[in-house]
Amino acid sequence: LRQLAITGDRDLSGKLGDVVLASPDIDVDVFKSQMRRYGKPNKPFILLLSDDDRALRLSGLIAGSRPRVGDYRDAADLASYG
Repeated sequence: LRQLAITGDRDLSGKLGDVVLASPDIDVDVFKSQMRRYGKPNKPFILLLSDDDRALRLSGLIAGSRPRVGDYRDAADLASYG
């Protein structure tokens, strides 16, 4: 999606519908950086978060104790990016 924003075609010429990320295993800081580059989406992205996802916790530990978007506890912070 960030690459689409760079090319100037953020919504694939109107073909991109709702974006749903279910328990995404993405570093929170990377996600925020990419969302800043993408900009506020025309339609809000839907993020499904879990505070009890052991796989995401393990992934975060493997990544050097970096929080993952899917188990991030500050939903309001993520909502500010759209």
